[in-house]
Amino acid sequence: MHENGDGKHVMLLEDGGFLWFDFEMVFRSRRRVRRQVAHETIQYLWQICRRLDPDEVEALLEETVRAHPRPERLREAWELFLKHPNLLMRAARWLDQRRARARKPTSKYRIARRLRAAGERLGRAG
Repeated sequence: MHENGDGKHVMLLEDGGFLWFDFEMVFRSRRRVRRQVAHETIQYLWQICRRLDPDEVEALLEETVRAHPRPERLREAWELFLKHPNLLMRAARWLDQRRARARKPTSKYRIARRLRAAGERLGRAG
Protein backbone atom coordinates (compact mmCIF):
# COMPACT_ATOMS: atom_id res chain seq x y z
CA MET A 1 0.00 0.00 0.00
CA HIS A 2 1.28 3.47 -0.74
CA GLU A 3 -0.22 6.87 -0.01
CA ASN A 4 0.72 8.11 -3.46
CA GLY A 5 -1.22 6.21 -6.11
CA ASP A 6 0.41 7.88 -9.11
CA GLY A 7 2.00 5.94 -11.98
CA LYS A 8 5.41 5.78 -10.31
CA HIS A 9 3.97 3.48 -7.64
CA VAL A 10 1.74 1.23 -9.77
CA MET A 11 2.71 -1.88 -11.73
CA LEU A 12 0.30 -3.32 -14.30
CA LEU A 13 0.19 -7.12 -14.24
CA GLU A 14 -0.25 -9.44 -17.23
CA ASP A 15 -3.63 -10.70 -15.96
CA GLY A 16 -5.01 -7.15 -16.11
CA GLY A 17 -4.60 -6.45 -12.41
CA PHE A 18 -2.35 -3.89 -10.79
CA LEU A 19 -0.10 -3.65 -7.78
CA TRP A 20 0.77 -0.60 -5.69
CA PHE A 21 4.32 -0.79 -4.42
CA ASP A 22 6.72 1.22 -2.34
CA PHE A 23 10.47 0.90 -2.94
CA GLU A 24 11.28 2.19 0.55
CA MET A 25 9.82 -1.01 2.01
CA VAL A 26 12.85 -3.02 0.89
CA PHE A 27 14.94 -1.07 3.40
CA ARG A 28 12.67 -1.97 6.35
CA SER A 29 13.42 -4.87 8.62
CA ARG A 30 10.73 -7.56 8.76
CA ARG A 31 9.83 -6.58 12.33
CA ARG A 32 9.09 -3.00 11.22
CA VAL A 33 6.85 -3.87 8.28
CA ARG A 34 3.66 -3.81 10.39
CA ARG A 35 4.55 -0.34 11.68
CA GLN A 36 5.18 0.85 8.12
CA VAL A 37 1.85 -0.58 6.93
CA ALA A 38 0.12 1.21 9.84
CA HIS A 39 1.80 4.47 8.83
CA GLU A 40 0.86 4.04 5.17
CA THR A 41 -2.77 3.29 6.14
CA ILE A 42 -3.17 6.70 7.78
CA GLN A 43 -1.25 8.37 4.95
CA TYR A 44 -3.53 6.71 2.38
CA LEU A 45 -6.72 7.75 4.21
CA TRP A 46 -5.31 11.24 4.67
CA GLN A 47 -4.65 11.61 0.93
CA ILE A 48 -8.21 10.57 0.09
CA CYS A 49 -9.87 12.63 2.84
CA ARG A 50 -8.10 15.79 1.71
CA ARG A 51 -9.93 15.52 -1.62
CA LEU A 52 -13.39 14.59 -0.32
CA ASP A 53 -16.20 16.88 0.68
CA PRO A 54 -16.13 17.20 4.49
CA ASP A 55 -19.46 15.37 4.84
CA GLU A 56 -18.07 12.33 2.96
CA VAL A 57 -15.04 11.80 5.21
CA GLU A 58 -16.98 10.15 8.04
CA ALA A 59 -18.66 7.76 5.59
CA LEU A 60 -15.25 6.77 4.18
CA LEU A 61 -13.77 6.14 7.63
CA GLU A 62 -16.78 4.12 8.78
CA GLU A 63 -16.73 2.05 5.60
CA THR A 64 -13.00 1.47 6.06
CA VAL A 65 -13.66 0.17 9.59
CA ARG A 66 -16.57 -2.02 8.45
CA ALA A 67 -14.73 -3.51 5.48
CA HIS A 68 -11.27 -3.99 7.01
CA PRO A 69 -10.68 -7.70 7.70
CA ARG A 70 -8.37 -7.07 10.68
CA PRO A 71 -9.54 -4.31 13.06
CA GLU A 72 -6.38 -4.67 15.14
CA ARG A 73 -4.38 -3.38 12.16
CA LEU A 74 -6.51 -0.22 12.06
CA ARG A 75 -5.90 0.19 15.80
CA GLU A 76 -2.17 -0.05 15.12
CA ALA A 77 -2.56 2.68 12.49
CA TRP A 78 -4.21 5.27 14.73
CA GLU A 79 -2.02 4.33 17.70
CA LEU A 80 1.10 4.98 15.63
CA PHE A 81 0.01 8.59 15.11
CA LEU A 82 -1.55 9.28 18.50
CA LYS A 83 0.71 7.33 20.86
CA HIS A 84 3.78 6.15 18.98
CA PRO A 85 5.70 3.32 20.72
CA ASN A 86 8.99 5.21 20.40
CA LEU A 87 9.12 7.85 23.15
CA LEU A 88 11.14 10.30 21.05
CA MET A 89 8.67 10.02 18.14
CA ARG A 90 5.76 10.39 20.56
CA ALA A 91 7.26 13.63 21.91
CA ALA A 92 7.94 14.92 18.37
CA ARG A 93 4.37 14.16 17.30
CA TRP A 94 3.01 15.78 20.47
CA LEU A 95 4.87 18.96 19.51
CA ASP A 96 3.84 18.66 15.85
CA GLN A 97 0.17 18.46 16.86
CA ARG A 98 0.45 21.95 18.33
CA ARG A 99 1.15 23.45 14.88
CA ALA A 100 -1.67 25.11 12.93
CA ARG A 101 -1.66 22.56 10.10
CA ALA A 102 -2.24 19.73 12.59
CA ARG A 103 -5.50 21.38 13.64
CA LYS A 104 -6.96 21.27 10.12
CA PRO A 105 -9.99 18.95 9.81
CA THR A 106 -8.04 16.73 7.42
CA SER A 107 -4.70 16.58 9.24
CA LYS A 108 -3.20 13.12 9.71
CA TYR A 109 -3.76 13.41 13.46
CA ARG A 110 -7.43 14.29 13.02
CA ILE A 111 -7.87 11.42 10.55
CA ALA A 112 -6.27 9.05 13.08
CA ARG A 113 -8.63 10.31 15.83
CA ARG A 114 -11.66 10.05 13.57
CA LEU A 115 -10.66 6.53 12.50
CA ARG A 116 -10.40 5.54 16.17
CA ALA A 117 -13.81 7.11 16.89
CA ALA A 118 -15.39 5.30 13.93
CA GLY A 119 -13.98 2.01 15.21
CA GLU A 120 -15.37 2.67 18.69
CA ARG A 121 -18.80 3.64 17.30
CA LEU A 122 -18.97 0.47 15.23
CA GLY A 123 -17.58 -1.77 17.99
CA ARG A 124 -14.48 -2.61 15.95
CA ALA A 125 -11.79 -0.63 17.72
CA GLY A 126 -9.45 -3.61 17.57
